[in-house]
Parts: sequence; C-alpha cells; structure tokens
Amino acid sequence: MMELSMTNKFHHLETTLNRLSNVLLSTQESSSHNFHLQEGNNEGRQIVSSKTAKLEFPRFAGDDPTEWFSRVNQFFDFQNTPETHKVSLAAYHLEGEANQWQDGSLRDYQWEFERLGNRVRGWTQKALVGTFIGGLKADISDGIRMFKPQTLKEAIGLAWMKDDQLTRQRQFVSELGRMKEIVTIQVGSFANFVGSHFWNFQDELLGLAEDPQSDLVFKNQCLDMDVLYRTGETQKGILTYTPRLVSVGFQGSLGSLSSRGTLYNEIPPVPSDVVSTWTGNVSTHSSEPQKKNLFLQSLDEEEQEKLGTMNGTKSGKDDSQSKIQNKAIVESLENGVQFWTDYSKVQYHPQSLYELNGLWMDVQEFDNYGLGRDAFSEGLRGEEITERLRFFIEECNHIQGFQFIVDDSGGFSGVAAEFLENIADEYSNVPVLLYNVRDPVSYMKPRSRKQAISQNLHDAISFSRLSSFCKLIVPVGLPSPSRSKASRFLCLEDEKPYHSSAVYASALHSISLPFRMEPLTPAAESCYVSGAVDVNGIIQMLAGQSRQNMVTTLDVAMPAPSLTGIHLSDYSLHTPSYKRFCLLSGGFVNPGKQAEQYLLGNMQPLTPETAEEVEDLQAVESMTIHGALGPGGRQASISEVKDSVQAAYEHAMTRPKFSYLSVASCPLPIPLPYPSIFGNLVGQHGELLGSPISGNPSRGSLEIHSIPMAARLRSSTAVLPFLQNRLGNLRRFGLERGALGTEILRSWGFGKDELEDTGETLSNMVRTLDPHPQVSSDSD
Repeated sequence: MMELSMTNKFHHLETTLNRLSNVLLSTQESSSHNFHLQEGNNEGRQIVSSKTAKLEFPRFAGDDPTEWFSRVNQFFDFQNTPETHKVSLAAYHLEGEANQWQDGSLRDYQWEFERLGNRVRGWTQKALVGTFIGGLKADISDGIRMFKPQTLKEAIGLAWMKDDQLTRQRQFVSELGRMKEIVTIQVGSFANFVGSHFWNFQDELLGLAEDPQSDLVFKNQCLDMDVLYRTGETQKGILTYTPRLVSVGFQGSLGSLSSRGTLYNEIPPVPSDVVSTWTGNVSTHSSEPQKKNLFLQSLDEEEQEKLGTMNGTKSGKDDSQSKIQNKAIVESLENGVQFWTDYSKVQYHPQSLYELNGLWMDVQEFDNYGLGRDAFSEGLRGEEITERLRFFIEECNHIQGFQFIVDDSGGFSGVAAEFLENIADEYSNVPVLLYNVRDPVSYMKPRSRKQAISQNLHDAISFSRLSSFCKLIVPVGLPSPSRSKASRFLCLEDEKPYHSSAVYASALHSISLPFRMEPLTPAAESCYVSGAVDVNGIIQMLAGQSRQNMVTTLDVAMPAPSLTGIHLSDYSLHTPSYKRFCLLSGGFVNPGKQAEQYLLGNMQPLTPETAEEVEDLQAVESMTIHGALGPGGRQASISEVKDSVQAAYEHAMTRPKFSYLSVASCPLPIPLPYPSIFGNLVGQHGELLGSPISGNPSRGSLEIHSIPMAARLRSSTAVLPFLQNRLGNLRRFGLERGALGTEILRSWGFGKDELEDTGETLSNMVRTLDPHPQVSSDSD
C-alpha cells in the first residue's frame, strides 16, 4: 500500500507539472515594464509587486491543480509577468509548497522522480532540484538543503549520503543493547604524549560527573565512558576502571611509573626451574629510578586524603595552601616535563604499558622505518604486544573499532606498521582510525644530505605502509604550531612536546565524542548531544563516499568562537582592539558579521603541508562542536549550534559536498596538568575577550576551567600537497634509475618489488584526488 500511495502521489505530481508547463510555455509574451520581484517574504509567502497592486502568489494546496492553474494565469496576466520569469517563479513557489511525496525507499522515490523529470517540459535544473528536495522525507531534506545543490544529480547524490548516514544511525541505535567498545593503541614517544593528555580529559570528565560542586553541564554529559574504559578488580578484590589501552614505548620511557601501573603491585613469581647455561660475558644496562615530580606527589597525597576520609582521620589542606601548591605544580610542569607519565593522572592496567625491553636507544637514533620493523620482529616482541591487545579485545562484547595513534617521525612507524599488519590478519573486520602524529622537534633541519634523503624516504615509506593497514588515516603535526593560524588564541612553545601534544589531544578528544554519545533515533531530540555515530560510520562517510579518499585533514578551532561572535560594530574601526581582533580573525572583516561565519573561518588545519583556500566540490567532512557559547557567555543549546552551522554554510563562498555534524553541550575540561598555553584573550570558560587580560600573557588550568571546541575531519584535495611530496620524494630518491637513496632502502630491507608496491599505493592516493597529477618533491 505504501508503494501504491507514492505512485499515486507521483502520478498526481506529474500531471500537475505537465499541465503547469503547458500553460506557462503556451502563454504569449506580455509587457514587463511594471514587474518587480522581491527576495523578501511574508510569513513564508512570496510577494510580487507592481505599480497598481500587491498580490500574493496563489497557494498550491497539493490537490486538484485546475483551479490553481486558473488563478496562476490570472496572476500573471494582472502583473504583466514576462514569459521568461513564469517558469522559474512558478517553480520557486511549487518548491516552497511541495508536499512530502517520499513514502517508501529513497531508491523508489529517485526512480519515480527521474521518470517524471524526463517527461515535463521547460522545467529548469533549479526547479527540479527544489521539487526533488521538497518531496523528500524531512530528516533527509533538512540535512542537505544547506549545501544548495545546483543539479538534480548533485541533489540525488547528497540524498543518498544522508540516507546512508541515517541508516547507520538507526543501526547504531538498534545495537544499543550491545556495548560498542573502542580499543586505543599508542605507539611511540610523541603518541604517548598526546595520549596522556587525551586520557587526562576522560579522567577529568569522570571526576566532574561525580563532583557535587561541578557545573551541571558536566553532570549531564550523555557520554558512555564504557566505550573507552573497562571495569575490573585486583587480586585483592579492589574494583578498577581503567582505559582500554595498549601503549608501546622505549624501555625507560615511563619515567617514575612502573610498567605494571599503580593499581596492580603484585610481582609475578620467577619460575624456580629456570637454569642459566650462559658462561660468557654479561652486560647490564640500568638507570636510576626517576623521582616523582610535584604533580605526581600531589596525586599520592590525594589518595592518602581519600583513605583518611574513609577512616575518619581527614587532614586536608585549606584553600590557600592548595592554591600555593597548585601554582608550584604548574611551574614545575612547565619547566620539567621529560616523560609523558610526568603529567598523567590516570590509573593504567598492567597489560596497557609495554616497553621494548632491551631497546635502550636515543630517540634521535631510532630515526627510520627499517629500525622499527626490525625492533618489532626481534625475539618475541611482536607476539608479546599482540597478546596484550588480545587481552582487551577478548573482554569486548562488540568492538566498534581501533583508535590508533602513532609517532611516525622515526622508527616507531615501523613498529606500528608491523603491529597493524598483525591486527589486519587477526581482526580484519574491525576498522582502524589511524592518527599519524608528529612532534615539532622532529622537523629539525637535517645535519647532512644523507640524513635529509633518509628522512624523505622514511616519510614516504612510513605513510604508505601505515595507510595499507587502516581504513582512514589522519596526518597530524605542524612544523611550527606556535606560528600557525591554529594557535591564534594560544601561546605555544614548539620545543616543548608537552605543549603541542595538548593541542592535538584536544582535537582528538573532540573527534572521538560522537563514538560514545548516547545514541538516539534520528528523529529524537536531546538537550545534551546530537549526531552519535560509530567509528565505522565516520570512516564510511569520509572514505566510503564520493572519491573514496582515505586521507583526511584535521582542523580545529580552539577555543571555538561564540555563536553570536564579536560584532565588529562594537569596535571603532581605528582602535587597537579592532586591529587586534582583525589580526586574530585572519584579516579585516565587515562590521556586524556574525560568529557562525567566524566558526568556519577559524577552523585551521593541524595537518601539515595542506593547500589553503581550496574549492573542492567533492569534499566531505565530519564536524564536532561541543561546549559552544551563546549570547552573554551562556551555554548554547544543541538546536542553536545546528542552526548556526547551517547558516554559516548557506552564506559561505565555498561549501563541501556533504557535512555531518555532531554536537555536545559538554565543553573541553581543562585539568590541572594541562599546560599554560592559552593567550590573554581567552576567558575563564573559553570565551574570546574583546581586550586582553593584564598580567601573564599565557594562562592555564588555574585560570581557564573549560573551553568550547570545534574539530573537523575533512576529505578534500587540500591534502594533495602532502601526498604529492611523499610520492615525489620516493620516486626521486628511491625508484628512479641511479637514485641516491637506493643503499639506504636496501639497508632497511626493501627490495624492488616492495618499493614499487609502496609507490603504487601513494600514486593511487594522489590519483583519487587528482586524475591528472603533477607530482613534485619537497627537496632539492
């Protein structure tokens, strides 16, 4: 009955359009000297004016069109409407009055509409697009109208993308009874720096949700932390809640933290039947135990205070003492972070922390893919790391994917690639979202020509190999974050991994929020979250649609501007405040411009070597906004955020083919160990101020409690320079006859066939975005 109903509707629509077209096209051309079309509207009704009268265009009620045809003709005659305006005017009106004709599947609707479109005469693409969108189900049409498709083909493509997204959402909701866990993997020094901040955010959210004095926005997060965390208990029966994480690093890279963590202190017994038969010389490598810094000592004190409270012997510090201690902690962290564990406030399971035993090596020496590949394969390391992963996966009810963070600047990319290959063999149906992160220090100028060639080859091979074992890959890491547009409201020091990793972790936290939002049906509304989707949904959206490009950029606005923005009408055009704001906004802007346009303008890439101001009609993106502020610094509602983003895209000069939006009311919390990287134009809750705060130019967790965030994964041609540079360098230094890097590659264990496969992988990535590539290298 549903299909019959839709068929009848389309038959009625076809009759209507054909009769309308015949009437309009057969009308004799009339005088047009009194005609004027106003773009405004009156309660949704278009007004046409003449010198003699003002009439509303006749309303089409969707029933028998005969009477409507008569009134339309009378209207045109009375208004002396030019022949050239009649079809577009009637089509515009019919679009606004369109009933929802889609009762069944989108496939049936598309087929019927295309059949209809081939039969009507004189109907423009604009008219067909408007009528097609008007007849879609509301949850589809509302999601694609802001992208303003110009042709029926574009509109149909967008409708299918939105329909696929809604289908995945419904599937996500139907699987709500099954946990959809994520296992996080961190490989390499800088990856663990990023991960340490990431887990601090999660720990802070957990603490704020239970704190009776915290803001209500943190108590109603609507985030399922079980997606990232696991419950367990020690051998003594103490309940634990720890990250579902495998972290890999050098031996000795944990600082003062034991590889067994702090919750599980049991030392595994040494087998009594072990017999040593080695009679040669033995060399022993050891290091002095690292002392805990002030921050870690304060965590121990907090634990003691909790125990004292439970035992009725509480003896905590007063507020003044705490403030003094916190200030000392901030100063010690700013000047003394050596290891990622120096600022970690999280308890880890002993299966989480893996050191590459026997690999005592300076990071600068562990600098190429070949060393990492050998390190993973040596002895039982590969199996030991994979076994730790199995521990967490076997606990999962229904794993949704891997969140993999790798420091790809040196040998750890080889470790990660070998690890990923094992994962692909054993868990082929589990998607991998891979972040390639890089420390600004790794961009230091090479000391020699050979080192420069080695670094260029490493970058090409590392990226190609890593991309072979994941579904979506996101390069993250600017050569100088402090001088990038992304840091316009920040005060970063490039030589401190503690700083740059905080920015990258903030963006990764934002991107991961939709994976653990409490899912609702597509039609349902929530006061706290919107746009829940799992890892596979994001991957299919970005890499499974359109060109099927698997390389995306990561953009961020940190902090995100308020939805009302700073109206430049509030500033005198020649004041220092106006000039400062224009500088921070990336150029001079028109007074009165709204902040929803700033939101898009403030989204800046954290991915290196990207093209700016790229107009890509095939671009696809997924954006997350959380903790957005509205007028007067109040918390913006979910609907306000959606409306602002839609308005921004409707007025933007360029827009993507499709954008998926996730929104959460909960902002990014700023925990105590977070570095002092905010500028003096950032307020206590991340609001952007009109004038700077006096005093210290950098502000941290003691002054900033939370910030609104916007982050975006973007599949577009902006990433082409990144890919082209790697392909060009591989060809120049590795594949061409007489290439200077041949011996280097041979020492890494790469033969001719493997190199050609690596080059073909990069070539395919470039061709996906540019069918006629102009490949170059970034070295001379």
